[in-house]
Amino acid sequence: RFKKLNTAYSDYKIYTLNNDKQQYRLIYTKNEERVTIIKCIGLGNNLPTGKIHIPNTVDGLPVVGIADYAFNDTALTGELIIPNTVEYIGRSAFSNCKNINSVKLGKNLKSISRMAFYNCKGINQNVLVIPEGVSHIGDLTFYNCNNLQSIIFPSTLDILLEKTLKDCSGLKDILIKNENMLSMNLDNITADIYLPSS
Repeated sequence: RFKKLNTAYSDYKIYTLNNDKQQYRLIYTKNEERVTIIKCIGLGNNLPTGKIHIPNTVDGLPVVGIADYAFNDTALTGELIIPNTVEYIGRSAFSNCKNINSVKLGKNLKSISRMAFYNCKGINQNVLVIPEGVSHIGDLTFYNCNNLQSIIFPSTLDILLEKTLKDCSGLKDILIKNENMLSMNLDNITADIYLPSS
């Protein structure tokens, strides 16, 4: 199941999904008994197809990171479930993944880099919950996710950047759990904003 690739990724290992629901490979690297997924590629010369799936372990080791641009521009479909083992999501990791319809973030996530879900306009869930423990969300992270209806930010987030929710035109409600947030710029947001009651 795991083998070396005779390509530009020859220094990395590969996790293959090839069944009736998924046909793609996840290129990954190991560092100190931890795994980071660095790229999603198709089988042979084909583009990745099927339902998106991120394993919580590979080769018996926990998947702790999704690297920059790992899944960007893929046409994978369905619900994106980030395993509880994952601690960070890199820049543009899922940007332009327009066929993802919902996102569930793992409870041990700490950082979401800029543009991670940029232009994921297929996300249409009622509420996206950013888990407690996340302390950083980059700018343009949810840019043009215009079918997202509500979002909840955790008490561990101190700064909410101006363009984090830019052009999320379908957004109706924003719940911010940190009443002592150091910086919050939502000047161009028309959604209702809820803060903790004092």
